[in-house]
Amino acid sequence: MAWSGIFLAIAHYYWKNRNERHIGFSRIGYFILLASLAIWPISYAYSNHVKSVLPDGADVRRILFSSNGDLLITTDRSGNGAEKWNILRVSTDKDVSDPFNLNRITDQYGLDPADFVMDRQGDTFIIGRTVVAKISPVGESSIFAGQNSLTGSVDGSGSGALFTQLGSMTIDAADNLFVTDGNLLRRISPSGMVTTVANFTSSGLDGGAMRATAALGRPALGVFMGLIVDSTGSVYCGDPLDHVLLKVSNEGRVTIYAGSPGQAGFVDGNGPTAKFTSPLAMAADKSGNIYVVDGYAVRKVTSDGNVTTLAGTPGKQGYVDGLGANALFTDIGAIAVDNMGNIVVSDTINATKTDGSWKYDIRIRRVSATGEVSTLFR
Repeated sequence: MAWSGIFLAIAHYYWKNRNERHIGFSRIGYFILLASLAIWPISYAYSNHVKSVLPDGADVRRILFSSNGDLLITTDRSGNGAEKWNILRVSTDKDVSDPFNLNRITDQYGLDPADFVMDRQGDTFIIGRTVVAKISPVGESSIFAGQNSLTGSVDGSGSGALFTQLGSMTIDAADNLFVTDGNLLRRISPSGMVTTVANFTSSGLDGGAMRATAALGRPALGVFMGLIVDSTGSVYCGDPLDHVLLKVSNEGRVTIYAGSPGQAGFVDGNGPTAKFTSPLAMAADKSGNIYVVDGYAVRKVTSDGNVTTLAGTPGKQGYVDGLGANALFTDIGAIAVDNMGNIVVSDTINATKTDGSWKYDIRIRRVSATGEVSTLFR
């Protein structure tokens, strides 16, 4: 619209002065030109605002920020729901690249790269069903822990360790990996040594956490849950079936960090007075605040366990950019936080099934530290 207005103003100038020698726009020409120039930055920003980055119809499972601020996204390569995942790198100016080329290693290692992390050296770790694979900065790949053909719950080093069903993964400041493996939380050291940190169904659960998980047989840990580890080495995870956030200490003690076991709801408050409906993916900022996807909202949990709703309206779906409760989300999946404290989420606006395959219309949206929601790209 802006460019057409500028061209219209120029055309009007030439038509008005086609038989005259003086130079200048008519009043109408000036009005059109000034209006077009005023609209042009908005028009340009909007076109950049909704730039198409993701493969058409693709799903998104995990997003995180690299050390230089690029956004890394696990997405279906073809967008045809065929579970062929890849990791895209989206630069700050929205240039897209495929740095990992997972085609060559996905089948070899049985990978489902729905969850991945990067360490301080630039190595990327990706979970398969029973293995953790490692990709070096130069693209060399190997199995870091576990075996592709064997399952079990065995601690050990590298291929000497066995996993049953890997789900979520996170990494601490010392490059220790933490993974959910069925009912277990397990740690993998930088050298590949696997140890079991906690059993969510054992008698070692503390107080309310025993009640929170024993009736379920296991907490609902999985790809969409996400794990968070803080500066003290404590690990946090969500239990959407019992509506709580769990905390696992260095000693393996499991406690309820926030929420009330068995009581679903959207209530802000501190610790057990807060209520969650279905705490799913999580991310943390440098100050130790945790951001939780809960229904159609993003909730914030401070380091002292105080829960507030940062953006979105509980129980209300939609696609609206805005501040706090004025913003609406449709189906939030993944979440990440950059070094400036800005939160980025994936939001599935629509999902349709065509010829047996799911097609997704996903937006990547930013939530500022003050709760202002805007759309980055699709």
